Amino acid sequence: MADGEWIAGVKSARKLTYFNEANVGKWAGIVDLAAQAFNQMPDSIVTYEAIKDKDAANVVVGVAGKEAKFDPGNHKLPPLKMTSLIHGKTRTIDLGNGIQKAGCFLPVNTEASEKNYLIFIAAHELLHATGLDAHVNDGLLMNHPNMFEGTIFASADSTRMPPLFLGPKTAARMVAKW
Repeated sequence: MADGEWIAGVKSARKLTYFNEANVGKWAGIVDLAAQAFNQMPDSIVTYEAIKDKDAANVVVGVAGKEAKFDPGNHKLPPLKMTSLIHGKTRTIDLGNGIQKAGCFLPVNTEASEKNYLIFIAAHELLHATGLDAHVNDGLLMNHPNMFEGTIFASADSTRMPPLFLGPKTAARMVAKW
């Protein structure tokens, strides 16, 4: 699929609001940490803000098993198939004048359990919700990070998760859409 663009009012604010339905099990607290890490990325020109009104939120984040259902406005969209245990799914709704809503789903039965990796998965889906759909092997958030025994690392001898960042191509795509 091609990258999409948000409706004009959202684009001009360069802010997406999110409602967190994924505050359960191993995902408890992770989405808020991912949004915070996303907001601190030097190349991101979009920020996330949590709100308490699901209907007013631009992005709804949830947890799903084999299928994820996100169909605001009852548009008869088929459920998303959750095909990976280490990756989520994001659906954007565009009715012809730009993206109006997005739903991010984190895998309920993920093989990952390490906090930093869960933050990475959630931040990756938040990146998709900005309208960047296609995976480009450029930058930490658009491909899998370095992993060893569940720990994300910046180098072979590091156990700390590096700050999240966008590669140059991904950052350019975001600028083009926002």
